[in-house]
Amino acid sequence: MTIGKNQPTVDNGLIAFLCASFAATLWREWPRDMRCTVLEAGSNGFSLTGTCPHCTSFSVFMIVGSQYAELLTPDASEVSICAAMRCQSCLKYILGIAIRRQHEIEYQEHYPLGKPDDSVPKEVAATDSGIAADFAEALRCLWVKSYKAAVAMCRCSRSELRTIRRKRQKPTNQD
Repeated sequence: MTIGKNQPTVDNGLIAFLCASFAATLWREWPRDMRCTVLEAGSNGFSLTGTCPHCTSFSVFMIVGSQYAELLTPDASEVSICAAMRCQSCLKYILGIAIRRQHEIEYQEHYPLGKPDDSVPKEVAATDSGIAADFAEALRCLWVKSYKAAVAMCRCSRSELRTIRRKRQKPTNQD
């Protein structure tokens, strides 16, 4: 399946396609502080050490289950390895991707990349739950660098706030 001109294809390899796809371009600046450790010489076994995207603790990530390996070169000198891994601090999962070259394994990337802080200030939450929800979504949009979507969500919040103010300022007809 060809995606477009000069775009990765699924035929060229699943991991290459996923790494070069839409999601990878959104988070060019994600935390890349992971280090890779080879667990057994001559195998694809590895662990990652770094900041957990779930609990933000510095932790070790161990492989759970089977790995997916994909040849990157015909002579098998480079192999891409994809594995489900588990944080030893919070016990949540990540997807770790590494490349084996000869007897060394090098960290490539991991998912999820983290999570946005979409906590809403007390003043906003006290105003209206709809406004708070829109504002939280605007914060998530900023986290993925979707600036126009963040502006749109702020406009929604502002519109809701105006509606609430109009309702409060409407004079009541008392005869």
